[in-house]
Amino acid sequence: AGFDLILLRSYGAFGGHVWEALRNGAFAARDSLHDERSLATAASGRVFQPQCGWQGALTWLLASPLRMMQFPFTGTTWGVGWLILASPRDTQGQAAAF
Repeated sequence: AGFDLILLRSYGAFGGHVWEALRNGAFAARDSLHDERSLATAASGRVFQPQCGWQGALTWLLASPLRMMQFPFTGTTWGVGWLILASPRDTQGQAAAF
């Protein structure tokens, strides 16, 4: 695609897969009355999010062991999401400088 990969980091290994399966099951049960998958997709980032500071802190604390378990896999493609940094190639096929 005209880019050179500079950095690839995965996140969500182990706990992320379990959490996604649970959320998808909850969405399927909740949206069983609807035929449009777009409703579940639109709501997926808003459902099950901490509603206040103490819930966010508790979520962060409970997820700490999962983050540590995932650490050895950050350089792989195993996870529920990826952070990718790429640089466009210049006309000679070399990675362009930032």
